Amino acid sequence: MPVFAGLDLAWTRGRPTGFCILRGDTSGVHLEGIETTVASPTAFAQLLAALDDTVYAAIDAPLIISPERRAEALLARSYGRAKAYAYQVSRDWLARNDALAGPQLAEALAARGFVHTIPPEPQACGRFMLEVFPHATHVALFGLAERLKYKRGPLAARRDVMAVYQRELACLLDGTLQAVASDPRVQNLLDPSAIPSAGRELKSLEDQLDALTCVIAAHHAWQHGPAGLEAFGTTEHGQITVPLPVDAFVNRES
Repeated sequence: MPVFAGLDLAWTRGRPTGFCILRGDTSGVHLEGIETTVASPTAFAQLLAALDDTVYAAIDAPLIISPERRAEALLARSYGRAKAYAYQVSRDWLARNDALAGPQLAEALAARGFVHTIPPEPQACGRFMLEVFPHATHVALFGLAERLKYKRGPLAARRDVMAVYQRELACLLDGTLQAVASDPRVQNLLDPSAIPSAGRELKSLEDQLDALTCVIAAHHAWQHGPAGLEAFGTTEHGQITVPLPVDAFVNRES
């Protein structure tokens, strides 16, 4: 049975990663787990490889870095007006800042049979890793004019935006993954009372909601295949994948 993984990957060692796992097929999808955890890229790759023969892993981190990488620049052309910019990084910069977890995870996954590419068709079997960007995913699937600004700024303002994030995720899950939406662990994360008043705890909630966003993108890729995805960049030099709302690609195909 297919497994869907979402990782809000910490770029540097010793920091927590948001991690979410769903399992299911056309008969239904359920939540296996959602948490923040500290682990090495190799450990995450081992965990993902042990889940199933068909795994869709959507990862918020740069996976493939080369001098020819253009993913961020191309993404900005479509999502820049919504202020959904991704950082343009080089491998040298990542190395200097001990932030190579993304490329290391990609290499470890590739060694275990994962391919960095959009699946060829809906419900394709195999092991796929996709680089995703939650801000662009939110703009696309939530129908936002501008990205949700919950990453930085005064704590009170971040808490207010986090409440909007919770509501939008709850609405999206209610329409697409009802069993996940009704899981008590997800309901707890999406309850406004779960928004903490301290910055560190808020970051933990943020990591888990971003992991939930990533896993929604992974399931979307399995369900709809290439028609439901927009790719920026190339699989050879680095590619960011953004899920499209269903009405957008249904209209495009017609």
